[in-house]
Amino acid sequence: MEEQKFDVVAHARGLIGMLVGGVAGFFLFQWLVSQGFYGLAIPGAVMGLACGYASRIHSPVLAVACAIGAILLLPFAEWKVLPFVADDSFSYFLAHMHQLKPLTWIMFALGVVFAAWFGLGRPKTL
Repeated sequence: MEEQKFDVVAHARGLIGMLVGGVAGFFLFQWLVSQGFYGLAIPGAVMGLACGYASRIHSPVLAVACAIGAILLLPFAEWKVLPFVADDSFSYFLAHMHQLKPLTWIMFALGVVFAAWFGLGRPKTL
């Protein structure tokens, strides 16, 4: 078996793709909500897709980075687009996340899974 080296350039491309994908996914989610649709998993999925596409490698490191990025991005996206009526501050949102509907939690979990799965990239083929 050949030893694989850590490709710094590919990982940097992946992280840049992750950031661009996160921003694009956030604005896509915001637009979809304005059209009457709900897809909280979309920012995480777009983040992972952009990361995996930009890196062009198979990397568990990038998969973990995308999962962490989605865990940070998705609550922010939910709060920014659909804040609580009682108090629209982010601290209130974080303190009362347990009151979110089950569908929101399902979408949150799917967004993290999609971010990690797509951020993993694809293995090299011969």
